[in-house]
Amino acid sequence: MGIASKVREFFWPLLDPLKKKEFKPFTTSDLTVKEGDLDKCYDLTLRYYDSEDERKKAIESKSTIFISAIGFVIAILLSMATGLLLNPKIQHGFLTSFSILMWVIIVIYFCRTVWFSIRALEKQEYHTIGHKDFIAGSSDYRKKLITEIINKTRRNSKAINLKVDNMVMAQEYFKRGIVAAVIYSLVAGIYGLIFKTNWNCYGIISKVIPALSANWFPFLNAACLLINIAIFALLCVRDRKRNAGEAKTEAIKR
Repeated sequence: MGIASKVREFFWPLLDPLKKKEFKPFTTSDLTVKEGDLDKCYDLTLRYYDSEDERKKAIESKSTIFISAIGFVIAILLSMATGLLLNPKIQHGFLTSFSILMWVIIVIYFCRTVWFSIRALEKQEYHTIGHKDFIAGSSDYRKKLITEIINKTRRNSKAINLKVDNMVMAQEYFKRGIVAAVIYSLVAGIYGLIFKTNWNCYGIISKVIPALSANWFPFLNAACLLINIAIFALLCVRDRKRNAGEAKTEAIKR
């Protein structure tokens, strides 16, 4: 990937198309499970099917939340931009132009977020387990049923993976919109603090700089460093205890 592609990907990521793979269905001959393990195999197959179904529901639920929440934010931003442009009392300057530019960028990013969220909700070809799968008679009934569920789950995985990719893209554009909002807030706040207030900011800066060069400042840096190290150590100990507890729980379950 060249520099231009990396820059474009940073500001405007694109969804890579899924690689097309030929679907080769499982057959009863591919199922080499012993007869005594078929019940366990059937149970695991149903869990596999249910886990993919839960993954699909979680993605669609998150997409719905994104659409409702970000759609509301977009409406507010457009209303603010329209009011700013149509207000004759507003003096057009750097802050006004910068605000409009950043609002447009944020709205574009959020619109892309909603777009990919809607794509994650699009109707896809989805295979479900029906009554025909259970009432069909066969000499290898359990093996036939297991292979049918596996094949349908594998077919559904392609549609679910596409939903996941769209949801990932929605999150990527949402993160870029948040970063743009933070940049706008910082620039607007600093600009307003320096040029729109009556207090002498230059005098404060001239007092802060000598204070930073005082003899006590290195000790303050050392204290901050020690506090950060202590917090990091506490977090590591907590994570280690949590991992040990989870491992102990898994050992008990086994």
